[in-house]
Amino acid sequence: MVKIKKVLIIHHSGNIGGAGISCYNTALSLSKRFEVIVYCPSTPKLYSEFLKSKQIKVKTFDFPLGSIPYYSGGVSILSPVFIKNLLNIKRYKMRWEEIIVKESPDLVIVNSKTTSWFSLLTNKLMIKSICFVRETRKNAIFNVWNGIQAYLLNKFSGVVFISNYDRKREKLKSPITAVVPNYLDISMYNQKKSRDELCEDYGISPSSFNILFVGGMARIKGIDVAINSMKYLRSENVNLIIAGDSKFRYKEQKSVYIKIYNFLKQRYEKKIIRTIEKYNLNKKIIKVGIQKDMADMYSLADVLIFPANEPHQARPAFEVGVQKKPVIMPDFNNTDEYVKNGHNGLIFKRRNPRSLADSIKKLINDPVLKIKLGRNNYKQTLDSHTREHSEKLLQEAIDEILNTSSELK
Repeated sequence: MVKIKKVLIIHHSGNIGGAGISCYNTALSLSKRFEVIVYCPSTPKLYSEFLKSKQIKVKTFDFPLGSIPYYSGGVSILSPVFIKNLLNIKRYKMRWEEIIVKESPDLVIVNSKTTSWFSLLTNKLMIKSICFVRETRKNAIFNVWNGIQAYLLNKFSGVVFISNYDRKREKLKSPITAVVPNYLDISMYNQKKSRDELCEDYGISPSSFNILFVGGMARIKGIDVAINSMKYLRSENVNLIIAGDSKFRYKEQKSVYIKIYNFLKQRYEKKIIRTIEKYNLNKKIIKVGIQKDMADMYSLADVLIFPANEPHQARPAFEVGVQKKPVIMPDFNNTDEYVKNGHNGLIFKRRNPRSLADSIKKLINDPVLKIKLGRNNYKQTLDSHTREHSEKLLQEAIDEILNTSSELK
């Protein structure tokens, strides 16, 4: 058996998001056996402060991580963001090598498929390594970037996926692979205030039907679909509650690449604003901003919608299940392991606001169905997404990876 003492985890964002919570859970689980250090960006400080508050040892870096942001819902390969991230790999690769040598870990874990290039460093340094793939492979059969990422993933000692769908799509041959569903601490999502109390806090009528969207202004999460669905619900007593960053963020650099990026984002923002103004939707949209604790948002909601524009894993779908609330999802195959139409949620036609609105109306008009779906979503969460269930799978995967031959690719 390979004896290890120190694990270095590299996370790609300074914000607290689904991947960040999953990274925290991984660090917490492994800290029971090993010394764990998490590296994350210094700005924004949200994530590093969150980890510190949870007594997880964290160090920050103040330079770009470098990544291959190629996945379902990721930026275009022609985007300035894509190109800049690739260039950052070359520019900062040596700095990461220096950090890894300085920390001298026995195991390196990267928390995203976009940072699969780290396998080149860990192989060079002869260190065991694991990549957590939390993104779905882009649907392109003959694509050079899918091939490059597969090549890099095959160089890891192990690769951990969050769904069987994603593991089957990648078809890796060399590393040990495992499926460990994202999980949560049930106590973090239990109801703390009643729905009526929260409605009073936010100035919402308790008789309204509250639709929760988690993801802020991110296109991949489907904010455009969510807002456009509201024009078909104008006659209904509903609110669309938007949790997450309530503003569109733009890059400050003035390069040609960044100007193009900002132009495209501005066009997307203006289109959404025109929809809100044209159909007078302002009174039905409530922006609550970034939430450190989502329990209240789930208590406030009657249903969670996750209208992603591209195949995308949905952590909020099972978080809301803790409070026995249903979820409405688009008809992408990557999530049907965990959300089944008519069982614990409803499925609508992808990128189709009217279809989403019809699903919402179905729950408004059938409260018995809403309760049934919510109860089943609670059971689904307990069956697949508890700490006990996934932590056991994670520990088994770690042991299998560490106990295999140390020969590197």
